Amino acid sequence: MIILKKKKIDNLILNRNIEALNKNIEVLNEGIKTLNNKKLSLKEKSNKNINILFTFINFLIAFCNLAISLINYNKYITIIFIIMSAILMIFSYFYFYIETFKNN
Repeated sequence: MIILKKKKIDNLILNRNIEALNKNIEVLNEGIKTLNNKKLSLKEKSNKNINILFTFINFLIAFCNLAISLINYNKYITIIFIIMSAILMIFSYFYFYIETFKNN
């Protein structure tokens, strides 16, 4: 009789420990989900910053191309380069503006 009561008590304690472990596992799973979401948002921010950097570099390259074309203005083909550089600078400026102030 005493042995049976002791086994019941041991089983109850074991069941409570299993329930507590299950709750801890659920909490850990929620923590993992939130960490994964934060990791994704950091990756998106990093991609956005890289896009902004490349757009700025693109703008600078177009500006340098425009400056070189204006310096060597004695050829007809430089008019095409001037137009292309100006259009590229305008589009990169607007893309930079949109990417910088989007979701703010």
